[in-house]
Amino acid sequence: MKDTGIVRRIDELGRIVIPKEIRKNLRINTGDNVEIYMDENNKIVLKKYSTLFGMEEELFNIAKVINETSNATIIITDIDKIIVSYGKGSELYIDQYIDKSLIENHPIQTVIKKRNVTIVAGQVEPRLTYIFPLYSKDMLHGFLILIENERSLQNCENEIALYFKKFILKQLDN
Repeated sequence: MKDTGIVRRIDELGRIVIPKEIRKNLRINTGDNVEIYMDENNKIVLKKYSTLFGMEEELFNIAKVINETSNATIIITDIDKIIVSYGKGSELYIDQYIDKSLIENHPIQTVIKKRNVTIVAGQVEPRLTYIFPLYSKDMLHGFLILIENERSLQNCENEIALYFKKFILKQLDN
C-alpha cells in the first residue's frame, strides 16, 4: 500500500475521522480496538490492536505441542490474521488474512467441526476441520483451528485442544 495523506481537523473532543478507504485497507471495522502511540520521530501511529500480539512464541509452542500429539495441522488466529500455523500444509496459511465468513459464521463458545471450510479467502480446506473460538469476557479474540491429516482426531485430541484454548484465554485475561 502506498503512502496516502489526508488532512483532517481534530474536533473539540480530540476525535479524528479516519476515512472509509483507509479503514477498508486496514480492515478496521466499527468497534475494533486500535492502538495509538508516538514513534521515535514524534509521529502519531495508528495501528489495529490484537490482544494476541506479543504471544507469538507461546502460541507457536502450543501449536507445536498439539501437532506432536495429534498430527493435525494447527492454525491460531486473531480476529484479522493468522498468527501461527504449524504442521502439514501450514505454509499455505502463514501471514494470511482470515476469511470474513469465519468471523461471521461462528457460534459463540462452541466448537465447529466440518469439511470444506474457508479459512483464508479463496482457499477451501477439504479436510475435516475443528474450529475453537477464543472468547474471553464476551469478546472474540481469534480461533484455534485443527485440521485432520492422515489419522482421525480422537476425543483425546479434542480435549487437548480445549485445554490449550483455556490456557490461551487465561493468558489473555492476565
